[in-house]
Parts: sequence; structure tokens; C-alpha cells
Amino acid sequence: MVTGAGRGLGREIARAFARAGAKLVLAARSESELDAVALELKRLGCHVLPKATDVTDTADVEALIAAPLERWGRVDILVNNAGLTHGAAGRKIATILDVEDWFWESTFATNVRGPFLTMRAVMPAMLGQHSGVVINITSSLSHRAIEGNVPYGTSKAALEAMTLSVESEFGQHGVRVNLLHPGGPVDTGIFNDTYRPRPGSELLRPEIIGPPAVWLASDAAADIHGQVINARSWTEERKA
Repeated sequence: MVTGAGRGLGREIARAFARAGAKLVLAARSESELDAVALELKRLGCHVLPKATDVTDTADVEALIAAPLERWGRVDILVNNAGLTHGAAGRKIATILDVEDWFWESTFATNVRGPFLTMRAVMPAMLGQHSGVVINITSSLSHRAIEGNVPYGTSKAALEAMTLSVESEFGQHGVRVNLLHPGGPVDTGIFNDTYRPRPGSELLRPEIIGPPAVWLASDAAADIHGQVINARSWTEERKA
């Protein structure tokens, strides 16, 4: 199950799992984007179930988790990728003084409440299976002191704290919970006139996120619990 699967990192994660032979539940707000990704993956022979979902809404999330349980009887992997960045603010955020209430609340609703709801909803099924993997997509901005980072960076820091707590609660019961980030700004179309990459930044290709996501969900990462994986470092280590 991949949230935010209609574009960007979520689409690349879905593609990587499809190539690995997974059955996929794709979640995003945009039904048209989901349908396009689902059609692409079905052409690869993948079993795909697209579900238009608002991850900030409890009823939507409960319906999302119920869908694969009804069709396939289990949920093995949850990737919480849906997220809101500064590009959605509609204005440049240079300091905390530029952060409007609605944007602060929307950022936390998507980046923190969303993963909270999905993890809470899926955990009974994973505990019943005595197995499961949760991968929460974070950002290196969660621990960097730079201007204009208050809403997004703070929300990702909260996500990381929540992830570690959930791992401590359920890691001993067969459910592995980890964090993954791309290792830098990614060329996913999130940048616009009000939100630009920092000067000199190297924009990573979104495809970088797929292979480490599949690895984290595999038996090869069975000993990885409560860790933060940097996709760029992970990729470079395997090329060395």
C-alpha cells in the first residue's frame, strides 16, 4: 500500500514494487492521477487497486485499509508517502512570520495526522499476521536549521518521533517500522515560483527512492528496525 502514489516519489515507489511482483493498493486524492498510474502498472502485469483517499480523514483511511483486506486478506507493506511541502503555501515562506495558520494546520494534517491514521488502522491486521512493514517517507530537512523550514521540517521531525515510538511498541511483535528519505531535493515538480531549491542544490531523480524502499520491505532488511535510510547514500554504497 502506497499513499501519495499518483505522482512524484509515490509513483516511483509504486513502480518499484510492481517490478518486484507486489500486489498494490494505490492511494491519493486525485482519482485521475491514480487511474493513470494504475493503468501503467496493470500493463506490467501487476494487480492494482486504486483508492481515491484523503489520508487526513479517518473514514477514508479506514476504507483504504479495509479494501485489500477484503480482496486479498492481508496488508504486508504500508508506505506513507503522501505529504505537503512549502510549494502548496501559495506564497514564499522565508521565516516563521510567513506561515499562515491554515498552511501550518494543513501541513501537519497531511504529514503527521495522515501517517498516524494509516498506522493506527493497519496495525491490527499486521499484528494478526504477526508480520508487516511500515516505511514512512521523511526528509533530511527534519533536522536541518535553515530559514523557511518551520512547517515542513517540523512536521517531518514529528513524523520521525512518531515512527520511533510505533517501532518501540510493535517491533517485538513482527512489525518493522522505518524511515526513508531521498537524500536531497528531488525533481518531482514540487518546486514553483514561491518555492525554489536552494542555490547550488543537486536535484535528484525521483527513481532513486524505489530500490531502497523495496529493500526495506524485503527479508534482506529483516534486522532493520527504527532506522532512517538515506536513499542516495544507500545507492552509492551499493555502487561502490
